[in-house]
Amino acid sequence: MTRSGMGLAGAGRRWLAGLLALVGFAWMWAAQAAGVDAAGGPARSVTDDRGRVLAPPAQVVRLVSLSPTLTESVCVLGACDRLVGVDRFSNWPESVTKLPHLGSLGSFNVEAVAALQPDLVLMAGDGPLVKQLERLGVPVLVLSPQRHADVADTLARLARVLGLPPARAQQVWDDIRRELHDLAESLPARDRGLRSWVEIDPAPWLAGPDSFLGETLTLLGLANVVPAGSAPFVPMSREWALQVQPDVLMISDPQQQGLAAVRARPGWQRLKALQQGRVCLFGGDALDVLVRPGPRLAEGAQQMRDCVVRLLKRR
Repeated sequence: MTRSGMGLAGAGRRWLAGLLALVGFAWMWAAQAAGVDAAGGPARSVTDDRGRVLAPPAQVVRLVSLSPTLTESVCVLGACDRLVGVDRFSNWPESVTKLPHLGSLGSFNVEAVAALQPDLVLMAGDGPLVKQLERLGVPVLVLSPQRHADVADTLARLARVLGLPPARAQQVWDDIRRELHDLAESLPARDRGLRSWVEIDPAPWLAGPDSFLGETLTLLGLANVVPAGSAPFVPMSREWALQVQPDVLMISDPQQQGLAAVRARPGWQRLKALQQGRVCLFGGDALDVLVRPGPRLAEGAQQMRDCVVRLLKRR
């Protein structure tokens, strides 16, 4: 490597370490937002992502999670045994598949949720169900992580509301952060800077730079075809792909239709990435891991990293 190349590599490592340090500081800010005092003592309330202050019951023993991300977070914190019901898409860890499934976004059964007599219901968004449950006297905590720092924030607040030691949530986040750092260091220099199309829904919806997936791209040293300043997740026309000509296509395949369905998209035969086979499809559990901003964040980053390395070995 030339001296200038070594300098650039060193600068890149310093930038990466700085970015990860900022995410680490976000943990401390998250703990303060969750109401943890400087000594790590208990707090009386937690503010959710609606800005609502929730004073949790003295003991949260019966817990309902209506978000796969929050289900996974609860279990990683060691409180899986408190779950008495989950949404239909909660499928990890395997133990939660044996719990009552209470519907999905837009079609939750409020009577079935209330019948479980939960001490607390976890949800990823506001809506009619939240208001219905609150009218029935059921406490609801709305948590919707969008970025890496939000994952740390969510873990901190969940630990607080569940009465778990703050150190437990911090350890989970520290492990995630360490894995992300190791993955970022492992991507070969020749693969950095590639312009990536990260599609989370075949509509298509793309992950922008300010989403957790966009941040993962940045950590890995990859570029995003979605312009800076866009919303975290943005709808883009398939024709737009022909204009930007991504280097790598990361495509959601929820119905597992395979590469033939991608090739059949109108005009996409003119995509150089498709012509050269630089496409990764994510379906099934792989897609779940990729699109959930929770404790499997580093596993999603591993999939993205492995996608790029595998495709570019063909060059």
